[in-house]
Amino acid sequence: MNKEALVLLMDSKRAFFYKQALNKKITKLDYELKAKPVRTDQSSMKSLGRSFKRHGTTKAYNRAAH
Repeated sequence: MNKEALVLLMDSKRAFFYKQALNKKITKLDYELKAKPVRTDQSSMKSLGRSFKRHGTTKAYNRAAH
C-alpha cells in the first residue's frame, strides 16, 4: 500500500472521529481517547490494501467527513 494512501486513510479516520466529537460536543480528551490509531500490523495492512484495490477507498475513508 503506498504511503499517500495510508496518510489519506489516517487523515480520514481522524476526520471521522473529529466529526463525531463535534456532533456529540464531547471534550478534546474524549476525542483523543476515542480516536484509535490505524492498525499497521501485516494482516490489517493487507486487508486495507485489498479494499483499496477493490473499491479505490476504504470503509474508514467512506465514513469520514469530506
